[in-house]
Amino acid sequence: MTTAPGPWRVVLADIEALPSTVDSHRAAGGRYERALLFLTRDGVLVGEAEVDVDTPLDPTALVAGLGGAPRTVPVARDDLPFASVVVPTTMARRDELDRCLAGLLALDYPAYEIVLVDNRPSTPGRAALYERLTTDPRVRVVAEPRPGISAARNRGVSVSRGEFVAFTDDDAVADPRWLRAIGARFVAEPDTDCVTGPVLPAELETPVQLWFERSGSKLPTRYVRTTFRGPARTRGLRRGAFEVQVRADGQPDRREFVYRAGTFGMGANLALRATSLAELGGFHEALGTGTATRGGEDIEVLARLLRRGRQLTYDPAVFVWHWHRHDLASARQQLHGYGRGLTAALTAMVVADPRHVVGLGHLATTAARVLRQRSDQRRDDGYPRELAARERRGLALGPASYGWERLRRLGSRRSG
Repeated sequence: MTTAPGPWRVVLADIEALPSTVDSHRAAGGRYERALLFLTRDGVLVGEAEVDVDTPLDPTALVAGLGGAPRTVPVARDDLPFASVVVPTTMARRDELDRCLAGLLALDYPAYEIVLVDNRPSTPGRAALYERLTTDPRVRVVAEPRPGISAARNRGVSVSRGEFVAFTDDDAVADPRWLRAIGARFVAEPDTDCVTGPVLPAELETPVQLWFERSGSKLPTRYVRTTFRGPARTRGLRRGAFEVQVRADGQPDRREFVYRAGTFGMGANLALRATSLAELGGFHEALGTGTATRGGEDIEVLARLLRRGRQLTYDPAVFVWHWHRHDLASARQQLHGYGRGLTAALTAMVVADPRHVVGLGHLATTAARVLRQRSDQRRDDGYPRELAARERRGLALGPASYGWERLRRLGSRRSG
C-alpha cells in the first residue's frame, strides 16, 4: 500500500534573497515533510525546486538549475490602459471570496475595476452582502441568474469598461503584480489578443492537494515566455490547419494541436482584449462549472480564438495562487468535471465546425501517447486509482452532457 504524501510547505522566494533553510514547523501541528520552492527574479517566475526542510539551502545549486534572465516588459504606468477584473462566484465560500477580493484590491495597477458576478442571486440576504463587498469604489456586484460560469463571465464582460478583461476565480489570489504584468504584455505586444500565466498551488497540506498538483490535469507551469499563434489557413483538412505555432524564449519553434488549448491557459488566470472578446461573442454558455458539462469553457474559447489565427501569450510574470480541494470527495468531483468538460468542449467544436473531426483524427496518436505518459507518472506517484477512474468516466460522459445542456437551454428559451 502506497503511503500518502505530504504535507509540503509552499514557498515563494526571490533568488537574490533566498532563505537559509525552510522551516518544517506546521501551524496546524506536526511538521512538513518537504518544501516546494517557487523561485522568482524581479517578480517573474524562473523555476521551482523541491527541497528538504530544516536543511541548509544551496543557493548556487538552485540558481544553476535555472534558465537565463526573463524577458521583462518595461512599460510606464501612464501607458497602462484601464482594466477590468471579472470574478464569477456563487457566494457560497465567503472566506475564499474575501481572500480573493483582498488580493485584487491590493494589485499594483494605476486604474482598474473589479466586477463580482453573483451567479446564484436568488438567495435571501444578498443586499447586506453586496453592501459589504462594495465598500471600495473599485468594486461592483452584478447578478446573473442563469446558472453557469460562462454566463456569469459574459455578464461581467457586458458591464466592463476596461480595454482588456482579466478573469480569475473566487478560490484564487492574484500576485500583487498580476494585472500590471498583463497590461504591460498587451501594451508591448499589439498582436497579442490573450494573456495567460501560471496557476500555482497556494498550499499542499493534504495528500489530495499533492496528488492533484502532480496529476497532469492542471495547467503545466512554464518558466519562459511562450507565444501561441493560430494557423493562418483553416479551410483545408491538412494537419497544419489544426495546429498552432509555439515560440518559447530560447527554445526552437514547434507546433501543437489547437485541442491542447487547456495547456496554454485556464480560466483562473486568463485575460483578453475587450475587442477580441466582442468578436468571439464571449464564452460558450453550454460549457463550464454550473452546467451539465461541468467545465471546458476556457479550453473552447482559447481554441476558438486560436482557430481565427490570433495570438496568445503565456507570461511567467502573470501568476495567481489557487487553493486546491482538500479532500478526496471534492477531488473526485473536480477531476470528473475536468474530464467531462474536456470532451464536452471538443464536442462543441465539432458541432460548430465538423472539420474538427478530421483534426481530432490527426490528434489521436499524440493523445494516446500523452495519456500513457500521464498514467505512468501517476502510477509512480501513488495516485489513487479512483481519481483516475472518475476522470475517465467524465471523459466518456462529456459529449452526452453537452447535448443535454444544449437541449435544456433550448427548452428554457422556448418556455420563456
